[in-house]
Amino acid sequence: AVDVLDLATQKNVATARGTSAHVSMIEPLVAKDGRPGIATWWSAASTIAEDGSNAFIQPRAIVYRKSQRSILVASEGTDAIVELDATMQDPTLGLIRTYSTLSDSDRIMGVAVQGGAPSGLALSEDEQTAYVYCRTTDELAVVRLVEGDGYYETVPPRYVKLAEDPKDPMFAFGRKLFYNATDYTVSGGLACAGCHPEGRDDGYVWHEVEFSTERGQGRSKFTNFFGSASAARHMDEFWKETEPGASNVDKTGAGYARQTPMLAGRLKAKGPYGWLGENKDLPARLVAGFKLHRWSHAGIDENDSTTGARMNHLSVFVRAGLAPPPMKKRDLSDQEKRGREIFMSEGAACSSCHAPETDYTNRSIAVIAGNVPRQAFVEEKNAAYKTPSLLFVGGSAPYFHDGRYETLEELIEKNGDRMGKTSHLSPEDRKALVAFLRTL
Repeated sequence: AVDVLDLATQKNVATARGTSAHVSMIEPLVAKDGRPGIATWWSAASTIAEDGSNAFIQPRAIVYRKSQRSILVASEGTDAIVELDATMQDPTLGLIRTYSTLSDSDRIMGVAVQGGAPSGLALSEDEQTAYVYCRTTDELAVVRLVEGDGYYETVPPRYVKLAEDPKDPMFAFGRKLFYNATDYTVSGGLACAGCHPEGRDDGYVWHEVEFSTERGQGRSKFTNFFGSASAARHMDEFWKETEPGASNVDKTGAGYARQTPMLAGRLKAKGPYGWLGENKDLPARLVAGFKLHRWSHAGIDENDSTTGARMNHLSVFVRAGLAPPPMKKRDLSDQEKRGREIFMSEGAACSSCHAPETDYTNRSIAVIAGNVPRQAFVEEKNAAYKTPSLLFVGGSAPYFHDGRYETLEELIEKNGDRMGKTSHLSPEDRKALVAFLRTL
């Protein structure tokens, strides 16, 4: 939901936190079947810069600049603050100027040495200065703002150090890489944090596509580019110029459905990783993730020492630096205790795969029978998937590898006996099982 502001009166027309009937609900982009929650590449960034590049990536903070009738947006992925015309019906089409929070970057990996990943934003009283919190360098960047149109001279930001750098340099570099969208090897234009904000998940279901290129690069796997018919048409136009013959296949609705998994608190095990358990360990999965955000293997050399360094730095950070949501320690209610009994019972057999002693997963590959594909996705011949962890499952909807179930209640109701055995449970026992799952 969004707040709607009347620029003339400075009053909210409708507040997203109220109950007004005028609240505007923002839904994710829709796929061929018309259901919300199916994302495409265009939902992650807005291509509005004059050179056609993304003017901002991973917007994390926003403030209204009344004196200029503009909006300032913190672009976490590109180490910048962008100023947009607030008087336009769609301000993202009115890019006024860009202020870089970056003053220096690493010569090999390109990540910020100062001014990295702006994620907090406040204005001075006279609106001539922006105070920007930079999360990966633990600094406050003081950015001088410009008034009016026309020529302006860029003034480098000043910095106030808020905390000492992490003692582990691998952790520090991994943190910078996780939030950065400009390092081509890792991001391909969208950082890890773009789909895994704070290490959690974006709630989207993506199209994961695999195809053979015409340039002898073998099979390439990437995600999200065919999320809708319009996206497929756009990519057809691209391939006609760059990959002759590759656009002969109808790509509308192509790809397997894959929901974004939560990372924080779920990465203790050595492996395997991936929905199919296809990656033996976390570094291997990270390299696979690098490839998902681009159109081919271009820019990825697994044998290159800098690629290895990147995935090792990231492995350290995502395991130690992503905080899961806090869970209050308390005694279980009677209903939750009943749910735990069902979960651990031989009759339901939930714990045979979702073992409590190993973060509620045995990490084995399980065959899921009767897996009918979702609309707007291709049928998947494989029916065996790695058992996911159930830690924090109450806050990681949608569910199933393809996100077909919007709630835990729907998952248990429609599961039958495909994963464990729940068809025999009474309505009360199903509610109890769901109540217990929400405590994990």
